[in-house]
Amino acid sequence: MDDFKQNIAVGVITELVKDSIKALWNRVREYYSDLDEKDGIDFGNAYESYLHNAANKVRKVKTIIYRREPKDLYSIYECLNVEFSGNIVSTKSVKNLLDYGNKLIISGTAGIGKTTMLRHFFISALEKGDLIPIFVELREVNSKEVKDIDVFNLIYNTLVNYGFNVEKKYFEYSMKGGRYLILYDGFDEVRMENGLNVAKGIRELSTKYPDNYYILSSRPMEEFIGWNDFIEAEAMVLDKKQAFDLIKKLDYDKDTKDKFLNALE
Repeated sequence: MDDFKQNIAVGVITELVKDSIKALWNRVREYYSDLDEKDGIDFGNAYESYLHNAANKVRKVKTIIYRREPKDLYSIYECLNVEFSGNIVSTKSVKNLLDYGNKLIISGTAGIGKTTMLRHFFISALEKGDLIPIFVELREVNSKEVKDIDVFNLIYNTLVNYGFNVEKKYFEYSMKGGRYLILYDGFDEVRMENGLNVAKGIRELSTKYPDNYYILSSRPMEEFIGWNDFIEAEAMVLDKKQAFDLIKKLDYDKDTKDKFLNALE
């Protein structure tokens, strides 16, 4: 399998993530015995292409301040804390949250930064972990009829849109390996008539593939009371130091920033 490992992009993912991809390939090849070493190289290249393209997209964001030109995520993002049952948890590393469980809901009011938090989790997983992250925008189901909603297809199509060319049956079997971090963004943005199907699909998928990790972002909803196997955490507002640090990062008029910082103080 040396050829496989050499074909994973250097500098895009860690050795731990490379090892996870290799483990998924070994699992798939055991089940589909007709696959050969060339298939293994193609499998590795598919993940390389996906992770490279997805990471570049996830790191580029536009905001009210930067309407015309996308900025790097970390030039405008300050890590929020979340609260689990009275415990304040830093989100600087996604691992801090995953220590609490593998099925999580991050709830918070509109505009608090849940989407950028999930984007940060994607990058954090690549840089500091051994999981393969997939950032899924749930609002995309709003263009579909209820009968056509399939959460697994949504995940797979997300990969394909970023250059992933592994057959669906191989990816589906790889899900049994427990090496993925599925980041569902914006459950509250799903239209009401589609929400039941999406919720059902998310929960069924997490039951079918229980060894993967799942994080969903949303505004607070009473519906989550019935998600018995998911732990809900609350995204906290910036504290004073975090607010100062964020404002200092912004590429904006210095005099205006200084006045704002003085007022905040």
